[in-house]
Amino acid sequence: MKTVRLQSNVVVEIIPDYALPVAQWYGEAFSAQCVEAPDEVEQGWVYDGENFTCPALDLSALRTAKLSELSTACNAAIVAGCDVTLSTTKGHISLTDEDQINLTTAVGAVNQGAEGYPYHLDGQLCAIYPAADIIAMGEAATAHKLYHTTYCNHLMAWARRATADELEGIAYGAELPADLAANMEGILNAVG
Repeated sequence: MKTVRLQSNVVVEIIPDYALPVAQWYGEAFSAQCVEAPDEVEQGWVYDGENFTCPALDLSALRTAKLSELSTACNAAIVAGCDVTLSTTKGHISLTDEDQINLTTAVGAVNQGAEGYPYHLDGQLCAIYPAADIIAMGEAATAHKLYHTTYCNHLMAWARRATADELEGIAYGAELPADLAANMEGILNAVG
């Protein structure tokens, strides 16, 4: 059990154990607003004089929170980067905004005729990579970002149509429903 303070029969505060007994620390007027509650009760729960109930969650707020969660996870997956196989080595490239700009610049330079361009694999010293390796890094980065943005877009479409109960099961990495999975596969196959 725990002690909670009510206002208009809504739990507005959980009283910490070190502040008990309430009357000793806060006085009688404050103490009169407090009752014992089961451990699972949280702020916002409603008390009817006998029982506590969790208020109905607002689907719009849940959906907004889920969309934000998915967006954050997508961004983290993109920034984490991807593995690349080059002509003489293998490695990993991160894809922060700055990394993406640098790689786009490198690809642009080789597309305009440069035979090589300086770049670095994660944790490695900068080196001049041949044009084919710069293109390979650019293609790997593009495929990685396209996959994650497309997957996130489909997760968000799922979240927008989901019930409150379904929203809880939608997470980055989850298998898409069949219709969304088929659509995503079609899109990714169309770009190669």
